[in-house]
Amino acid sequence: MTTFGFIEPRTIGLPMKSNYLLLVVLLVAISSCSKETQEPEKKWYKGNLHTHSYWSDGDEFPEVIMDYYKSNNYDFVALTEHNILAQGEKWKAIREDSIYQAAFQNYLSEYGEDWVNWRETEGKIEVKLKTYDEYRSLYEEKEEFLILLSEEITDGYDGKPIHMNANNVQTFLEPQHGNSVVDVMQNNIDAVWEQREETGEPVMIHINHPYFYYAITWQEMAQLEGERFFEVYNGHSSVHNSGDDEHLSTEYMWDLINISYLEDGKPMMLGLATDDSHSYHQFGNNFANAGRG
Repeated sequence: MTTFGFIEPRTIGLPMKSNYLLLVVLLVAISSCSKETQEPEKKWYKGNLHTHSYWSDGDEFPEVIMDYYKSNNYDFVALTEHNILAQGEKWKAIREDSIYQAAFQNYLSEYGEDWVNWRETEGKIEVKLKTYDEYRSLYEEKEEFLILLSEEITDGYDGKPIHMNANNVQTFLEPQHGNSVVDVMQNNIDAVWEQREETGEPVMIHINHPYFYYAITWQEMAQLEGERFFEVYNGHSSVHNSGDDEHLSTEYMWDLINISYLEDGKPMMLGLATDDSHSYHQFGNNFANAGRG
């Protein structure tokens, strides 16, 4: 039996939880099986690697978001906040709009006073957000539902937003900056690989929404070393996956990147579809809703 697969070039020996993460991101094809050889069982894992909550610019509590994904039969979720991990103490003032006040009351009713830590300051309701270690305890189940500690490294160059998600991070990663779009992306990729090699944990980095303000071209992505994933589809309403008269679609971009990678002897770039969810109370084309990826 011959086995073919996309394996990241610097993969190292990993503990059980790390092996589960690798099962999520690897695609393996089995061929050349004789009649006497039984093909091993394969399993697809459904998940979302781009999610926002009240910890940054989302509009819902992380517990509620985890409940949504688990209830909709997702196997894994990464909460990817802008330049912050869901750790430490953070209080969130609830907007005065009726939909957000009603959502808070629903949250309080669902989780109870023993769980929800809130206060009223100068007439405004503030809620202490639950950390990663706290909210994961409600929903994570071994081999059933995995919640990844993650971060959206939010960087930029010359006014262009350059965002990259680091999933399964062990410690916070500062944006690395750089002297060009390529330089910024490569410096952040290298920082993730450095953490990965130091900790032995498979921190996965991917390039977010290259067409958010049309910040990243396929030619720039083709120059990268050590990057295996990008968002060929992003569900945010401000991301132009289909391109326009002056920009190729991200699907066409994907083809050109891999032609270049093959010519340069690099392993192929794999495509991700993510929600990039921010909006959990208003729905429509103008909102970044969950479930689109």
